Amino acid sequence: MGAGWKDIVRGIAPALGTALGGNAVGQAVGVLSRVLLGKPDGTQAEIEAKLASPLTAAEELALKQADDAFLLAALDKANAAESIEAQDRASAREMQKAVHSRTPDVLSFLVIGLFALEMVLAHFFSVPAENRDAASQVAGVLNISMGTVLGFWLGGSLGSRTKDVLNFARGGRS
Repeated sequence: MGAGWKDIVRGIAPALGTALGGNAVGQAVGVLSRVLLGKPDGTQAEIEAKLASPLTAAEELALKQADDAFLLAALDKANAAESIEAQDRASAREMQKAVHSRTPDVLSFLVIGLFALEMVLAHFFSVPAENRDAASQVAGVLNISMGTVLGFWLGGSLGSRTKDVLNFARGGRS
């Protein structure tokens, strides 16, 4: 299948078009199938065949409305995930206030120190080829851990997550 039909979708419905090239391809195909073919289980080949001829104004409008609904659903999912994460952080902070544990402080300083050490070592030393996979995994864990530490002490990222969803809807353009 050519990319031409996906470009047509991207031009009319950017969120759905972008989803066709990502993790939500199944959801996007389902939406396109319902809107363009009138059935929930159409294939990409059937959608491509439908898009080989020009869409009517009503079909374009339905596709734009479906794109808006798809984007709103993505925003709702992002907001729900952020709400769960915010509750988790709040719970952790409340526990910290109640028990006055030193563990979060110690773990935070340990992660920050190891992250700084990782940056220094990566800047001044090269990793032998046979150890690159292990070094990459350690770096990934430290990078994620640093984000977790910052999230715990400094708060959430709802604005960033919303920006990411909106950027996704624009087809990855800022």
